[in-house]
Amino acid sequence: MLCRSKSEIPPISWFVTFKLFFLASFFILIIADYLPPKPGPIIHKLTGRTIGEHKGLWQFTIGQNLRWPGLPERLFVSSKDIESNIIYVVPGK
Repeated sequence: MLCRSKSEIPPISWFVTFKLFFLASFFILIIADYLPPKPGPIIHKLTGRTIGEHKGLWQFTIGQNLRWPGLPERLFVSSKDIESNIIYVVPGK
């Protein structure tokens, strides 16, 4: 059956959302056991200012909301530089 509009798509249940969150958290814990921490800077892409330090590129995905204490604006991961071990963030809504 094809959905003709967004209103016909059923919402994801809270249980499915919980399972996805649980699996992602479990995956990060497993990866942390095998990959040693490799700290690097988190840089605001528009201002060039260093916001903080991460413990590994693998902990962040492009588009992920960066929850960093003390920041007045919401920031999202826009790109990652693997060679330099840098995470770039931009403001968003």
